[in-house]
Amino acid sequence: MVSLMSTTAQIPQLLNRLRMRQVALILAVGEHGTLRKASAELGMTQPAATKMIQELESALGQRLFERVGRGQKLTAAGTSVLGYFRGMRGSMESMTANWPSCSWAARGGSRSVPSWRHHPPC
Repeated sequence: MVSLMSTTAQIPQLLNRLRMRQVALILAVGEHGTLRKASAELGMTQPAATKMIQELESALGQRLFERVGRGQKLTAAGTSVLGYFRGMRGSMESMTANWPSCSWAARGGSRSVPSWRHHPPC
């Protein structure tokens, strides 16, 4: 895996800047392969999605995508981040499956990725 942060002192700073919507966007890009499809799935414009990715890249201090023509390709850092975010999604899905009092589980939310993307954490 690519080292994304140079010191553990930077972790609180990253956590203060990381948003679940950014996590959902990177997961969607990983699943769909294009920013256009990912942003459409999340109900956001492509420029807003681009800005969100740039903010995440700034927070991490790493480029997550190489711009290739009109598309993008994950960098080594982007592949690493996608793996971590998939783990986060798995943890969130496990939590909702095992914690019946979770607010969106109580509202009838499913454990699927789209439900997780559209509901805030407990």
